[in-house]
Amino acid sequence: MADIERPLSPHLQIYKPQVTSIMSILQRLSGVALFFGLLVLSWGIYAIAQQESERFFAFASSLIGQVFFFGIAWAFIYHLMNGFRYLVWSTGICIRMVSVKASGMVLFPMSLIVTALLWFY
Repeated sequence: MADIERPLSPHLQIYKPQVTSIMSILQRLSGVALFFGLLVLSWGIYAIAQQESERFFAFASSLIGQVFFFGIAWAFIYHLMNGFRYLVWSTGICIRMVSVKASGMVLFPMSLIVTALLWFY
């Protein structure tokens, strides 16, 4: 058999990014971000319980900490909103490709707006 120098299965170099694939990847990445956010929040709760919370609050009040916690808040809101989207799909509603793409295009900016409203309001 001849050695063929091509991919054996489709992958990211072949397909253009689509709304559905990007939303799926973001759902998984937001879940991973929530895991790491939970670790940091656990550190904070432990530090408060041990009455050694100076380092945690120094981190939380720094620019890096603020960006981190805003990102975790966005990951939570995005993951929650997209989870509701999947729940609606489970009922058989809005599963046509047009509505899937439309809800994906609305979900990302809405998650940023809701996060910003919760963060700054």
